[in-house]
Amino acid sequence: MGLVRVEPGRGVFVSAIDDDVGATRNARVHEIDHTPAELYEARLLMEGWAAALAAVYMTEPTLRKLRELVAAMGDTVASHDVARLNQLDFEFHSIISMSCQNKLVRSLLAPIYSEEQMSAPHILDTAFLSSRIREHEQIVDALATRDPNAAQRAMRNHILRSAKRVQVQLPEHVHLLP
Repeated sequence: MGLVRVEPGRGVFVSAIDDDVGATRNARVHEIDHTPAELYEARLLMEGWAAALAAVYMTEPTLRKLRELVAAMGDTVASHDVARLNQLDFEFHSIISMSCQNKLVRSLLAPIYSEEQMSAPHILDTAFLSSRIREHEQIVDALATRDPNAAQRAMRNHILRSAKRVQVQLPEHVHLLP
């Protein structure tokens, strides 16, 4: 995938990440045949860690932006605009990824953060839509505490609930993972 380079006699090193390599790598990731459960399992691991890092580096302007996105998500409930909610959800998760201040983590998450991969089904149930928004509020609240463990927990809870809402069966071991 081009993420590391091996130098005989010296060791293994993380490769520099540039846009061309990242785009090629992201295209290859989309070619990998994976199940919905594998996607959610990867999200649990990587997004939980990204949220933990983001909590350490979170700025007030970024927190304000995340709160604005959550408020805009709330507006989608009344209009049942699921397409807009999915777009805002995509932006929300992308901002957290950018806030983790780790180029490699961002690069690994980029192919997962496609609107196609993250879009929830077009369910117009108000309770379904509202639960997604509450979970995003909990993530922002955890990030605001600057507590990496709380941020990771909030993100993992959101992803687990998301999988359940869209009826993706995750293996039991995911609940044992840190």
